[in-house]
Amino acid sequence: MAYGLVIEGEPFNVFARREGAGSEALVLKFECKDGMGILGIRKAGRSDPPPSTAYEESDIEPGSLRAGRFVHVLGSGQRQSYALSRISTEVAARLPADRWVELRPHTEYGFRYLVAPDEQLDTVGQPAAVAVA
Repeated sequence: MAYGLVIEGEPFNVFARREGAGSEALVLKFECKDGMGILGIRKAGRSDPPPSTAYEESDIEPGSLRAGRFVHVLGSGQRQSYALSRISTEVAARLPADRWVELRPHTEYGFRYLVAPDEQLDTVGQPAAVAVA
């Protein structure tokens, strides 16, 4: 058992999807079970919102995630930052518009990231579902 890990699930969940079919813009939301969170995204005229237990933001340009982050604020006041830079423009284009993808925490060389599991992404060039009458 590793020290400091939450065994009964993550203390927070972060989700992403595209705004709609044919749209490049993204929607991100988070829910914290322990502590609060802050979604830090660089956008003209936007300042980081105050910490909250749940939050959702739309009209996010995929390129803005390169410098974006999710900050988990623990009850003790300690902050843990997770970079969103692994959600590249290519990955963002594969996010579905009809369902949420849960971003998973990933630590590499001491840096924390949130990543979209490949198995939850649409395949490149996947045809849109068409209803036939």
